[in-house]
Amino acid sequence: MKAAEAYYLTDIWTELAFNTSPIEFATGFTGGKFAPGADGGSTITLPELFGAGPGGIGGNYGSYAGGLTEAVTKNVGGIEGLAMAGLKSVGVSVGFRLANRLTRRPRSMLNAQLRNFGVGDMVRV
Repeated sequence: MKAAEAYYLTDIWTELAFNTSPIEFATGFTGGKFAPGADGGSTITLPELFGAGPGGIGGNYGSYAGGLTEAVTKNVGGIEGLAMAGLKSVGVSVGFRLANRLTRRPRSMLNAQLRNFGVGDMVRV
């Protein structure tokens, strides 16, 4: 549950700042192809920041003359974008806390069964 919560929170903030999912940000594969720097000025990936693609080191952000700072600022969309991402983050955190409380007993019973099978040290729900 903690890994899923961390992924959803990371997704909220990478979508806000870099206009892509965490996996696409890390790998550079957007839209099913590897095209850092050629995928639009608002889509920013890690390979693009490290110099892969036509933009060289620092990336290619389309028509954003201010580079990375201007591209991220435009992606965020001002205080409204930050407020929305903050509310989403709070909602995800509250939702996962509630889900953890509601599923505590079934998860502990399942973990006990996993320990009985001898895999409790490797797998935990």
